[in-house]
Amino acid sequence: MPVSGVLESLLHYWQHLPRTGIYDLPERAALQPVELQELLPRLALLKRLDRYNVQASMINMSNISLWRHPMVGINAFDLSAPDIKECRAEFYAAVLDHPAAAHLRETTQNKSGKPANVCSLYLPLADHDGTPTYIIACTVYENEHQYSNINDRLILDHHDVQELEFIDIGRGTPAMQFARPTPRTENDPDLNWWRRIMMPARTKSPSFRRLDS
Repeated sequence: MPVSGVLESLLHYWQHLPRTGIYDLPERAALQPVELQELLPRLALLKRLDRYNVQASMINMSNISLWRHPMVGINAFDLSAPDIKECRAEFYAAVLDHPAAAHLRETTQNKSGKPANVCSLYLPLADHDGTPTYIIACTVYENEHQYSNINDRLILDHHDVQELEFIDIGRGTPAMQFARPTPRTENDPDLNWWRRIMMPARTKSPSFRRLDS
C-alpha cells in the first residue's frame, strides 16, 4: 500500500523535522503550520493524555470564528462505537509506544452519506521532554477526483478498516490489526459525528493547488 500524494508530502515533511529524545522523534513544537500550507485543512493533531483519553484538535486555529463547531479537545474515543474502543487504544499505543508510523485504508461515509474509501497517515511526535505524546494525522480520499472535497471529517471512527500497514521509523513494526466490529444499524447516531467538526466553507480558495497529483 504505497504512500503517495498528500500523504507522501506529509511523510517527507515529518522525516526532515529535527529529532529529540531516546525515541528520536520530532517534537510537536517543531511543526510550522506556515510550511504545511495546503495540507492544513486535512491535518488533525492528537494528544494522548491516557489510554482512553486522546484529545483531537486542528492545527492552526487562528481563524476559529470560521468554524461551525470548533474542534478543540474532543476525545477521539467519543467518535467510535464502544466495540472498537480497545482496538483504537491499541492502535494509538502502537503508533506512540512502539513507536511507528501507520498507513490506513478504510471505508467510511462522506458528508453526503455516500460510501467513500479514504487513506490516512499517522505519525508520532514527541512532547518537549522527548516523550511520544502527539500524533499528526492526515486523511484523503482514495479516488483522485474526490481529493478537492476537503470539508469532510478528518478524524475517522475506524469502524471499517480495510488495510493497515505500519511503517518502520527505526524500531521495527508492531504486530497489531483492527478487529472486525459488529455491523452498525443505519440509524446509529455515531455515523453523523462529523457534522460537529465540519471545515469552514472558505477553506478552499480559487488559487488552491492540489498536492495530490
